[in-house]
Amino acid sequence: MQNGGIDVDASARVLRTVRDQTLQATGSSDLRQLIEVFARLSQHYAAPALDVLQEWIDSGEPQKVVDAARLLQGTGPNFVFVQEAFVVHLLEMAHELGAETFQQVQGSLVVSAQSGLSAGWVGAPDPEDETLRDRAAEVSQRYSQGHVAHDFYQSLHYIALQNIQSKMHWVHGLEEE
Repeated sequence: MQNGGIDVDASARVLRTVRDQTLQATGSSDLRQLIEVFARLSQHYAAPALDVLQEWIDSGEPQKVVDAARLLQGTGPNFVFVQEAFVVHLLEMAHELGAETFQQVQGSLVVSAQSGLSAGWVGAPDPEDETLRDRAAEVSQRYSQGHVAHDFYQSLHYIALQNIQSKMHWVHGLEEE
């Protein structure tokens, strides 16, 4: 099937091959390379990349769910907002599979949300951290307290707050010396 000149079926087969290699990845270096290859081959998670990952998310197999989440580490900070429904489904499935699976999936999504952050001027909050803080607070309010999505987006909110506060504290510490 063609989509904008791209053979979606062939693209999905290639992405499945890369995805499947995560099961044999022997270290963080291998995994980083697979994340980069998956991101590039999928044209930064365009169709059918999320469908390919969804196959593993819905598999009920903890390792596959964790590896699907790891492949999302290359998405960039906007992914958890732009693909909110996908992220919430992933969190819910991981939660059903137990605390260890959930923690690993959440950790991968946090890495994704923080990728590309920590720029800006010394002494001023990073605009990216401020955006993360505000967007995460807004999204968390869409879910009831205690729901995995509420807790995840609240954790992103607090991480951004900590980043802002530590940057400001670091600068104020220099001023006192």
